[in-house]
Amino acid sequence: MRKEFCRALIVAAPFVFAVAPLQMVSAQTIELDDFESGSIRIINPGESSPSVKFLWNQYEGDFYAGPDPGIESITTSQAYHGTHSLKIDVTSGNVYLQFYPATSFWNFMHSYVQPSSGWTANTYNAMRFWVKVPPQIRKASGGKENIQLGTYVRSKNGDRNSQGSHYYHFYNFEHTGEWEQVIFDSHPTYLIGAGGNTEVGNVEQVGSGWNYMDGLTRFYFDGQGSLSGQATFYFDKFELFTRPANENIEQVYSLHGVYVPGSNRVQVGWARRKNQDTLAYEVRYAFEDIHALGWDNATPAPGGSISGNGNGAYNLMEYSTTGISVSGKSMVYVAIKPKDSSLFRQIALPTTSQAPIAPEPPGDVQVD
Repeated sequence: MRKEFCRALIVAAPFVFAVAPLQMVSAQTIELDDFESGSIRIINPGESSPSVKFLWNQYEGDFYAGPDPGIESITTSQAYHGTHSLKIDVTSGNVYLQFYPATSFWNFMHSYVQPSSGWTANTYNAMRFWVKVPPQIRKASGGKENIQLGTYVRSKNGDRNSQGSHYYHFYNFEHTGEWEQVIFDSHPTYLIGAGGNTEVGNVEQVGSGWNYMDGLTRFYFDGQGSLSGQATFYFDKFELFTRPANENIEQVYSLHGVYVPGSNRVQVGWARRKNQDTLAYEVRYAFEDIHALGWDNATPAPGGSISGNGNGAYNLMEYSTTGISVSGKSMVYVAIKPKDSSLFRQIALPTTSQAPIAPEPPGDVQVD
């Protein structure tokens, strides 16, 4: 695992988790960023380096895998939501998009939601965003990842000079030409210092009345392995939401999915528990919310009996099919249930593709 960048004299410090049941509320969402303002938010106006000046940036100083030079900008050439998205042009190395909430100390992520006054502690427990990955990305095999989503989580009264305890959420993407939905929640794949074979479990609470998303400070989207040349990534619509209380977050996490209209392909990926590598899963689908419809009323997906991959701690799994007819439907709901459980996870995938909406402006929108 990589070591992490931070400002001088800012040291991440661990803390002890008090795990307690989360009091769920009805589903809610709150926006972190949709980039519709047309510019990247500036967090440190006096700085010249984008890596510390902008709230969102391509961090170029990765000393573990080598430098990741690139340029961040706002573009109108691609968008999942509205007319703008965040564009990362990787000139060499790999993508390393970071959300950097550091001024004179490390701020909580929720200080930057829009509006910030709308945040209620112990309410939002998952984040969703959309990414369009380039043709140059290389999909990993054997249950491994090609993207690590790194997070730092700090207790409510923790040291403000500390980013917090450091986690990773692993994903494996392939190029489809479409916007892919990515969900991360409070079940990480890895905790720094715990060992790669350790199943971290669901880190629901980080203190009384304070959950994983409440404590989130910095996070980043980091490519693993070399891209084959220059590449461009697009990101859009980062939002926090309240997941259903009865979802199986213990056994199905790092959820992501995409529908590809050109091939009628529905594809979802997830992580299983590291200590359940032979457990089988069942996939079902519907054209309405399966939590409301009920598992038994959802349709078994074609080829939807998925065997455990047997790869130990390499725990990423996937399901893909072209056998679901989505004609006349705007959304397909896909649910994943371990064979030993009555609970499942669900992801809702739009079935329409949003084409580029405007010519590429020269150099895109400047961010300084």
